[in-house]
Amino acid sequence: MIEENISIHSNYTLEVKLGFIPEKERKQSRFAVNFWLFIPPNLDIHAATYEKKDFYRDVKSNIRLITPVFTLTEIIESQSSPLLKLEHSVPSLINATTTEKDNFEHHTRMFLSVVKSALRNVVLAISNPKPFNKTAPKVEELIDQLNTIVSRYRRLEQYIAAKAIDPKINNYYHIGDEYLSNVIEYNCFRLMKALQHKSDFAAQMRALSSLIEDELRYKKSKGMLTVDRDSADHNRAFVKRLGYLKKYAENVLFVSATKKRGSVLKQQLYYSLAAGISMVFATAVAFSFQRTYGNFTMPFFVALVVSYMLKDRIKELGRYYFAHKSGSGYFDLKTKISLNSINFAKSKEAMDFIEEHKVPRAVLQKRGRPALSANENNMHTESILLYRKLLTLNRQKLNKCSDYALHGFHDIVRINFHQYTRMMDNPDVPLFVSDGMQHAATVNGEKTYEIQLVLQLNEAEMHQYRLIMNRDGIKELFREN
Repeated sequence: MIEENISIHSNYTLEVKLGFIPEKERKQSRFAVNFWLFIPPNLDIHAATYEKKDFYRDVKSNIRLITPVFTLTEIIESQSSPLLKLEHSVPSLINATTTEKDNFEHHTRMFLSVVKSALRNVVLAISNPKPFNKTAPKVEELIDQLNTIVSRYRRLEQYIAAKAIDPKINNYYHIGDEYLSNVIEYNCFRLMKALQHKSDFAAQMRALSSLIEDELRYKKSKGMLTVDRDSADHNRAFVKRLGYLKKYAENVLFVSATKKRGSVLKQQLYYSLAAGISMVFATAVAFSFQRTYGNFTMPFFVALVVSYMLKDRIKELGRYYFAHKSGSGYFDLKTKISLNSINFAKSKEAMDFIEEHKVPRAVLQKRGRPALSANENNMHTESILLYRKLLTLNRQKLNKCSDYALHGFHDIVRINFHQYTRMMDNPDVPLFVSDGMQHAATVNGEKTYEIQLVLQLNEAEMHQYRLIMNRDGIKELFREN
């Protein structure tokens, strides 16, 4: 199964989050994803102006494991809970080996990632406006669960300090403590914002506010950074610290991805075949004229020169023919995906501009065109960019990568569209209107461009998105029905 979520990441960047979840019973699962981009002709994005190297410079892919799924209740009670594993790893830290220290750090980071994911899910569930009358008990339950989780985690500090354990372990704990406090504070604020206009939640709002104030006092007592409302530098130090803590905690889920050029052997075989065909032609011409006119004659000399001139052209044409004949079998890049030295997945990716008559009918139907756009496209055909990924995942090897239950992994693809703005007009367009008093008034219009994206998952499933942008960046993203 493939899960997809597309959002605007920054002014010029689109983020496509793909979740690849293999079947538990199947040893190997294959996934195919096609990105079909339909680009307006006036943006001048096509094979001659936007090469593969340009595209791959604008695309970044991060691969990370899907966070193991636990509810807050399971974090507290489950025998496989990362909190319980973390608590069990602490007694072995006295005179600990490097492996035991790494084990403590691993469980700390996994615990933090799991709590963040579980807390986010609860906040989203409570924030759901329908029906509100059933959410009130969940807020009190949430606060009780957070207090239990935090108190159990912070009890570890007493043990670590009492046993004079390695300072590295103490550092791991305090980084985790700061991250945990920030996650609780952030999500409680989000929940308050969602409920602040609901009169039925006054008591819950006070409880959430009290929890936040407790965390802020705790952070200040420990010398941790907090948000300063009157910060002259816009809380740069705090934002920088957030980034560091996030990277530390969540990097436990990121895997190693080693990329190299794809289909190199196949490509070289095609090129060798093209060179061989051209050499056969040149040699045949030379032998034919030598037999007819003999050696060291002018006709033989001319034939030899012409045959070698044509040989190079035949070689280049042959390379071009075989490169395009290989079609979907050729990939630009190959990636090995591994964790703890276990290669559990591999992916291949390629980018090409495709002529419209070669695009599958189902994709064109999904893209669709209004009547006016169809007439325009008779004169100016859209550029169609295809970015395809093919992934193979080994479930048995994935299970060996961790002592936590792993459901699959996310491939987070970010596509930057800044290059697409080169030929765009100024976004501001002055328009005239009547002011109702026989005078002309001017209002500002906005010039925008639409890029259509059809996301094809395992060939059968398709989703269409409409990207609205101008020279200032991406303005809106719509998912079409």
